Amino acid sequence: MRIAASATVAGLALALAACGSGTTGGQATGSTAASGSGGGATSTAPPTTSAVQALGTTVTMPRSRSGVGTALVGAVYPNATSSVAWQKPANGTTWFAADVTLCAGTKGSRAGLGPRGFSLVLDDGSTAKVANSSGPLTGPLATLNPLLATTSLAPRQCERGWVMWSVPTGKTASYVQFSTGTSSKKTAGTARWPAT
Repeated sequence: MRIAASATVAGLALALAACGSGTTGGQATGSTAASGSGGGATSTAPPTTSAVQALGTTVTMPRSRSGVGTALVGAVYPNATSSVAWQKPANGTTWFAADVTLCAGTKGSRAGLGPRGFSLVLDDGSTAKVANSSGPLTGPLATLNPLLATTSLAPRQCERGWVMWSVPTGKTASYVQFSTGTSSKKTAGTARWPAT
């Protein structure tokens, strides 16, 4: 009886240790660690999962043609506004903006990264259209430029800016998504952050 109880306790201890280590069936399910910049976290989780990362979490992307090494959504801004009076959302829409950072991988990026990999997924599964505004925006985004890189980035060089979408009235933003293109050896990676 005592041996069976000891075996049960040992089995539970091993199961709890496995849960705490972030592994399932021998494969890492992801972990976060403090980042050296901005106090955010870095996710080592494979970005092809449907897990939604916390805002401020830097996600390492798989190698791709785009040259993206990491992606980050630092903050989101529903109902974003422009400081230019004539720039307003189209009737029946609001603007939703995200403060994002993209960094080139170890080989750099020849084409520039820009906002093309970002999308805003709505509550019905559709994606919002990119807003037709070049800013400047109000509030915390006033000091940032739109993410419109068209030049190459050196290895590990980063670009920070905002991306903005038009959200139809009656729709709710679910999450901001970033997807890399595919390469000849790897599939696209996708990372998601909450839109709230």
